Amino acid sequence: MSREVVLEKMKEIFMDVLDAEVDITEETKRQDIEEWDSIAHINIIMSVESEFGIKFTLQEVNEMTEIGKIVTVVCERA
Repeated sequence: MSREVVLEKMKEIFMDVLDAEVDITEETKRQDIEEWDSIAHINIIMSVESEFGIKFTLQEVNEMTEIGKIVTVVCERA
């Protein structure tokens, strides 16, 4: 699956989970989005796992503070 396709799906997930219009790029970091708090992070991770049929390790979850990192892991696994 291409990075572009994964990024588009990530945009949909973020808008759904955060219930806000967010413009994300691979460079977007957690601190760039006010709504991306710890609860939202868990919901985002669960949504990504469900969407792509993958499971993340605890270490990966903790390191996923930037969209590009999430996209990289999804591309490696999906």
